[in-house]
Amino acid sequence: MIAYVFELKIDLMPANDSSINILLIDDEVGAATALRKILEKEGFAVVEVNSGSEGMAKVREDHSIEVVISDVKMPGMDGLTILKNIKEMRPE
Repeated sequence: MIAYVFELKIDLMPANDSSINILLIDDEVGAATALRKILEKEGFAVVEVNSGSEGMAKVREDHSIEVVISDVKMPGMDGLTILKNIKEMRPE
């Protein structure tokens, strides 16, 4: 397993204090859960799924998702394909 440690500083919090809805897609359950907990601690609303197909289904059904964070290398549908498909589905 390769672990990347980084500090992400992005001002995503809207002025009205409502949380940003994030979809987290990662086939490594432990890594996904750890990142979800960090994001939730920072005040984000996070939905965690563990495959590209689950991620695509969630984007189709939940129009409140505003940000997608995806692993790049996953079995089945890789992260770049997922993001390309999401952009085609929801160009906004």
